[in-house]
Parts: sequence; structure tokens; C-alpha cells
Amino acid sequence: MASAGVLDLFLPLLVFFTVLFALLQASGMFERKLNAVISLAISLLIVLPHTAGSYPVGSDPVLILNKILPGAGVLTIVILLALMLLGFTGFQIFSPGSGAVGIIGIVALALVVLNAVLPNKIGLKFLNDPALQSAIIVILVFGLVVWFVMGSDGHEGGDRPNGFSEWLRDFASTARPRT
Repeated sequence: MASAGVLDLFLPLLVFFTVLFALLQASGMFERKLNAVISLAISLLIVLPHTAGSYPVGSDPVLILNKILPGAGVLTIVILLALMLLGFTGFQIFSPGSGAVGIIGIVALALVVLNAVLPNKIGLKFLNDPALQSAIIVILVFGLVVWFVMGSDGHEGGDRPNGFSEWLRDFASTARPRT
């Protein structure tokens, strides 16, 4: 498949086309067929110079995409698993205290992109180790599981906290010694 150009031509073309098409559809500027034509044209303008080898070294969007996607894919799976875990525990995702989850996800994704685009400028080379990446994921998921299992014991009547701030308040009130 690699020798047939799937990794260098078809998959990047599909990714760029899909993202551009979705953005154009969401904007509502044009009709569906025109969005498809514009997305295809821009995607071809991005991918064909890569196959011809005419991009300067270090600025090829397809190579940058190939660096970003593995880390971003793993990060996306971790975020989705965390959101599923939050949903199973009754935690409301869009509560006032839950914005921290989104901010942490955005910061982590930004670090993955910066590490792929500017590998020598950012001091995150140690994160390229697959063993360290998997260890971080396991620790984060385990920490989330422990946090939510331990946080659900202090609620009478099966009620669960709506957000992190309410959970923290409930936790602090149950941890205080009563006199």
C-alpha cells in the first residue's frame, strides 16, 4: 500500500479534504457541491506538491500531518475515554467546573502539534518515547478511575456532583472532622 501511494497521496488527500469540507459545510457559505469542489481543489493543491517533492525541507504539510496524527490520535482516544468515564459516573460534562477538562485537552493537543512542527524548539523530545507515552496514558486513566470511584462514595441518596467545584465542596465537607 505504501508503494502504491496510499500513505503519501490518498490518506493525506482524504484527511485534508474531510477537514476542509467539514469546515466549509459548517460555515454555510456555499452549497454542498461547491464545498466538495473547493475542498478537493485545495486538498490537491496541498498534496500534489508533496508528491512532486517541491516543498522546502521542514515545511511539507503532509509530513507535518504524518508527525501530528499518531500523537493526536492517541490523545483523542484518551480524551474520549475520559469523557466516557465521566459520563458513566454521572459527572455532567458541561457543568461550571468541568471546563478544566477541555482546557487540559487543548493544551495537550497544542503541545503535540508544537512538538511535531517545531521539534528542536520545544523541549519535549522525551515525549517521543512510545513506552513513556503509554505509561502516561495508563497513569492518567488509572488516576481518573480512582478519582471518580473515590469521589462517588460521599453522596447520600445516589446523587452525584454536577461539576468539579461541587465535587470538591462535597469532598471537603466529608473530609472535615465533625465535632
